[in-house]
Amino acid sequence: MSNAPVYEIDLQSFWRDPYPDLKAMRETTPIAYVPQLGATLLTKRDDIFVNEKKTEYFSSDQPQGLMTVLMGQNEPRRVAQQYTLGEVTFEPEDRVFLMFSSGNRDANAFARPEVFDIRQDSSASIAFGAGPHFCAGAWASRSLIADCAMPAIFEQLPNLRQDGEVEFGGWAFRGPLALPVAWDV
Repeated sequence: MSNAPVYEIDLQSFWRDPYPDLKAMRETTPIAYVPQLGATLLTKRDDIFVNEKKTEYFSSDQPQGLMTVLMGQNEPRRVAQQYTLGEVTFEPEDRVFLMFSSGNRDANAFARPEVFDIRQDSSASIAFGAGPHFCAGAWASRSLIADCAMPAIFEQLPNLRQDGEVEFGGWAFRGPLALPVAWDV
């Protein structure tokens, strides 16, 4: 098992909103073993970006198939051979999560990481992975949403707008649980 420092989480709170814990980890223990997840988490963007490409050390860990039931933004990896990152040494068979969602909120890579702003420079984003695990469908996904789906929705639903609070859930494949909207008829 790695010698990473231990970071304890409340699993229910982490599932509801992982970002306070991930921010604290980035600032205090960017590489930490989380016993509630049975894995070590990498939370800094540069660590994730560089190590995602090192397939000789970190191989895909898909024991239940389909990226461990759609792990989404946080890729589980199995350590293939001993590897040291900073002061942490990983041993073979350790499980490591590359926390892409945390890396995309790293103040060392983004001017205002906690703010959603479509005009913000997102060229350092690792939302679709990196290296050999970069999502093959990334550009198709972006094109289908930006060029097809959103224009069609706005054309069919005049003055579409958010109409209530949005609750988010999940720590790995995170998204809105419901998005209340209204439009003019």
